[in-house]
Amino acid sequence: MKIRLFVVLLLLASAAFSQNVEETLQEIKTLQVEIAQSQKLLEKNIAELKSTNPLFADQDPFENNDEYVSRIFKAMPQIDSLRRHHLKGLWMRMGELRSRLFETRNITLRADTKQYDSNNETWPIEVQHNDYQKEKFRITIKIPRDQARLLNENLSKVQVTGILTIDPGDRIGLARVTLNESVSGVYHTSEYSLITSFEQNNGVVPIAFSPDGKLLATGSFRRISVFDVQTGKEKMSFGRKDRVYSLGFSPNGEFLAVGSHYDGATIFNLQTSQTTKSFNDENAVFSVAFSPDGRFLAMASDHGVGRSDLIDILDLKSNKVVESFPHSTDVNSVVFSPNGQLLAMGSFTIAKIYDLQTAQLETSYSYESTEHVYSVAFSPDGQFLCTGSGSYAEEGFAKLFDVKTRKIVKAFKHNREVKSVAFSPDGKLLATGSADNVIRIFNLLKGNIVATFEHPDGVNTVTFSPDGVYLVAGCRKNFNGIANLYRIFRAEMELDDH
Repeated sequence: MKIRLFVVLLLLASAAFSQNVEETLQEIKTLQVEIAQSQKLLEKNIAELKSTNPLFADQDPFENNDEYVSRIFKAMPQIDSLRRHHLKGLWMRMGELRSRLFETRNITLRADTKQYDSNNETWPIEVQHNDYQKEKFRITIKIPRDQARLLNENLSKVQVTGILTIDPGDRIGLARVTLNESVSGVYHTSEYSLITSFEQNNGVVPIAFSPDGKLLATGSFRRISVFDVQTGKEKMSFGRKDRVYSLGFSPNGEFLAVGSHYDGATIFNLQTSQTTKSFNDENAVFSVAFSPDGRFLAMASDHGVGRSDLIDILDLKSNKVVESFPHSTDVNSVVFSPNGQLLAMGSFTIAKIYDLQTAQLETSYSYESTEHVYSVAFSPDGQFLCTGSGSYAEEGFAKLFDVKTRKIVKAFKHNREVKSVAFSPDGKLLATGSADNVIRIFNLLKGNIVATFEHPDGVNTVTFSPDGVYLVAGCRKNFNGIANLYRIFRAEMELDDH
């Protein structure tokens, strides 16, 4: 009777587990349709706003550039407001759904006694999940000979528990396995944070997700690749003369802006795979960024010895530079604030914020005499600016500033230079990539590290997926480039505001 009851309970648990997974996948599918519909409605409403609001009108022949830029960027928060209204809640809900974790016991364990290494006291054990993708992993446990003997005798009694996650393409993947056997005293957990890797020749420097999270663009020496995140396969590629420094998708996901050496800034149409615009062909462009409405492109370029480096604001409708900010040293990073009214930059020993309504310097932050500011990022609500900085081969920092008060809020110390910083879409997490080969994720409310990932080499860039469930990091690996896509187990992080 007890055995029959146990079997019934096991079957009920299995059915509940399957139903939970399938219900979540169905919710995601329904939400994807809603997001696609909202995206179309958003683009329609933006177009209507631009056609009816005189603040978005084309430049008048009697209007100088400063007046034109001031007028446009004064109205820019309306675009951000529309985007938040149509999409923010839906993407937050998608992040919640895709962050769910599911427990499973449908796992097979195989251990070959011949593979036990008595010298090193290690035993490779094969684990296979029997549902969905049916992943198979080999884990190696450290175990003394006597304990290994007991484990072998009680192998059928080992409790194997797996944790499943929702991976790109909404596939169910085995993310963690725990082995527990009381007689031998074995308790072992293996975690599989790395989902997949996108490889290129030479080092991967810039990476960028498309707004819908379906594409990942990577840049390296003489090449830009656009990958399908679900399949991991390259969908298209573009050649360059030299190193690629920066990438950015347009807000509607139809275009990709690229900053590179000797090619300047180029905008590619991702529907046709053709070049649509190019600027400053003879100069190196270190950073590019689209404005929130996609009408302007910020471009940080090197104009050669004896000439000032510039951040140019390009009007992509007229193909004209409508504003410029000169700098004495190379600008490593530029970014628009979410409402489009501010532009932040990072350079040698300094980070600055410009007010685009007045074309004036709003704030500047000074750094040590040998310190580079490699990366700048605004929080999703625009309240904070984070900078990644450091001096070569010395300690680095991720510094968080309050934009309104201009004061530093937090400083996260690293062993080496911080090359890249990125906020999660909800602003609760901060990811950093450092020259010490480590990716760190911080809980900004508590100021603690909630996850770390070791990379093969110094980390050049990090970015979250639009739903905040995955993180991609790019670096060099054995003279080639690699962008690793990680699970971040967001559901287990204490991200509540209490």
